[in-house]
Amino acid sequence: MAQKGSKYARKHHVEEPQDLKEDFEEEAFMQVINEDISFLDIFNGLPLSEQIKAYQVLKKLAETSTEKLKKAEKDLIMQSRYKLDTINHNAGLKKEEMLKYPLSTDEHHIIRMDCYGTIDARPSHQLSSFYKEYMNNPMSKKLPMKSYDLENAPMWKVFRQFENFRKIEPEIKRYLSSHKIDPEMLNLIAVKDFSDLIYQTFKEGSSLKATFVKADSERNAFVKDMANFYGNVIFDILDSQGHDHRYIHSLLNAMKNYGLTDISHIIITETHFTEKVLADLKKAKIPTQDYNVGDKIPQDLINDLIYNDKGFLLIARDENMLPLKTSDFPSFQVHHKVAVSESGKLAALPLVNYRNNFLLVESNIHGVVLHGFDKLLVANGKEAYRSRMEFIDTHLSFMAGFSKNEQISVNWLDYAKIAQKEAEDAKYIISYEDCLKELNEHRITKLKNSNAGIAFDLHGVVKKIRRKHKGQVSKTTADYFKKAKGAQK
Repeated sequence: MAQKGSKYARKHHVEEPQDLKEDFEEEAFMQVINEDISFLDIFNGLPLSEQIKAYQVLKKLAETSTEKLKKAEKDLIMQSRYKLDTINHNAGLKKEEMLKYPLSTDEHHIIRMDCYGTIDARPSHQLSSFYKEYMNNPMSKKLPMKSYDLENAPMWKVFRQFENFRKIEPEIKRYLSSHKIDPEMLNLIAVKDFSDLIYQTFKEGSSLKATFVKADSERNAFVKDMANFYGNVIFDILDSQGHDHRYIHSLLNAMKNYGLTDISHIIITETHFTEKVLADLKKAKIPTQDYNVGDKIPQDLINDLIYNDKGFLLIARDENMLPLKTSDFPSFQVHHKVAVSESGKLAALPLVNYRNNFLLVESNIHGVVLHGFDKLLVANGKEAYRSRMEFIDTHLSFMAGFSKNEQISVNWLDYAKIAQKEAEDAKYIISYEDCLKELNEHRITKLKNSNAGIAFDLHGVVKKIRRKHKGQVSKTTADYFKKAKGAQK
């Protein structure tokens, strides 16, 4: 399973495979471990749950050191490495080593915000003293919105490379104006400060998360497009895997209307009215006189019930009238094919959140396979991968299994809307390092101006320090204060 260094594994509590000493011999997936020639055919014939088990065991064996082992044990490990590489290649995957495209943690943070269209409340320790000072001491009068040169604020230039942030500039200016914030603040605040400013602008009530996108986030728009353009293909793939049609219907409904793919959010709905569904609706005082058993449930009714948190009235039931178990169905997650922390390799940062870089992938494959080889390094305020799973087919957009007939490839760059977006974003590309340098220059100027004309009693400061430390102040320290006093004159 995912290595200790895998950020995904820690966040999502991915479990390691069971100890290999346990008796797996009766398990179907063990044929993949024991067979040398026909292992791939056996693997492809297994249901996904068994494939994942086989993959986990192969991965654990492949990562075992061959030092001080007998020949038979070494052969098993070497064969496991070969099998794992073969399965990955057959699935269109390749493990890349030593990728070095470090990205600042600030840029990483902005990309995530753009992807999901939401921002959490920022803890106080992440906010700069400049931001806190200006926000806590508003001016005596309100200034017009045009007084706020947000577009040229050093660190906001990093944000506005992304269309979602350019769109909300009027709302941010309106917030600053209505709260009488000094426009000078914009040139002095950092990325996390701007994140908090966005949160303050869009938060509702006491919520600790704010949504700032007008319509769909980049992620949700991708999910909706996959369902709208390729829903029939997705249905056929999941149907071929033997999944209940009611689940597939519910999944595609959640994708098309809400951009949701996680099983915990999907309402498992009947496709047609049953006696039980009509009885539940009637009991909930929802008019049913126009509906009959066997009629297709209108999409408007499904949407209305889900919107009003009454989707449970349409939960599908088995032959014993018990709700279908959601644990029996696969869930899907959105994966960045070029990792957020690797997006420094792209021509422009916004490209990392374009739908041609998104993959809708079955959750177990996402955690066990795609993130199972992550080795993420964080140093000097930057993040980079040393090892990661990459894709042979750069257009891969849907992955429900290891075989090609369980995958969908889409060249989103063929869509005019994507080309137009890329051309527009290209106008705002800027270097994070240049913006950071500009920010620091503004801050130095601000501090110099703030300290101008302030005379410090340096001799008195030294005396206070000596008293506090019982006279134990070195000659070097005293000399430093003398020099500083001379420099002030």
